[in-house]
Parts: sequence; C-alpha cells; structure tokens
Amino acid sequence: LIAILSLLRYRLDKGAYPDDLNELLTAGYLKGLPTDPYSNKPLVYKKTDDSFILYSIGENFKDDGGEVIRDDDGRVRTWADEGNAVFWPAPKPQTRRELETRRPKWRLRGKTHRKTKAEQK
Repeated sequence: LIAILSLLRYRLDKGAYPDDLNELLTAGYLKGLPTDPYSNKPLVYKKTDDSFILYSIGENFKDDGGEVIRDDDGRVRTWADEGNAVFWPAPKPQTRRELETRRPKWRLRGKTHRKTKAEQK
C-alpha cells in the first residue's frame, strides 16, 4: 500500500510515474523498496502508457506478466498457486457474461458442459 501511495503521489508531484521503483527512493518517497515475499526481490513494477502495474510473482515463483487467476465465479484468487498477486491496478471481479465468453464449452448429449481444469489438460 505504501508503494502504491508513493507512486500516486510521485505522479501528482512530477506529472508522470517513475521509470522504476528506485526513483521513489532517490526522490524520498520511499525509505525502502517493497519486497516480494516469494522472490525476496522488489515487487515487480511496470510503467504503462497511462498508469502502472505492481505485483508479486506469487506461489508458482514465475513472472506471469501480472496475470491473475480467477475462480469459477470470476473472483480473483490473490495468492493462488498460479498467476501473480496484482496490487495495482486492483483487479475487478468479472461479470457472468465475461466468464461465459472466457470459458471453453462444448455440447454433451444436448447439454452445455464446462471443462474442469483436469479435463482441459
């Protein structure tokens, strides 16, 4: 949270987000870099065109590019065994319509059936 607030304050003061988190240290916005509990390195920060993304690599120890894992109801599983724990921008739950277009379906004896994770492999 402190890193996010520091990034937002930096943008308000300077007119743009920093290129990397170290700029927050040298400008006095942070006293130390936020540490990713899995990599034991700083959280991943990526400046985008109009904002930024800040995340932890998560339990799988892989940088999945800031992708989150969602449950069947579209809720974000922040500390899932796959995907990243994204702190900013805060991932929003998906609507039922978004979930329907995202999940693969096929017809089975006249009924629509969704593949489970095991069936998708």
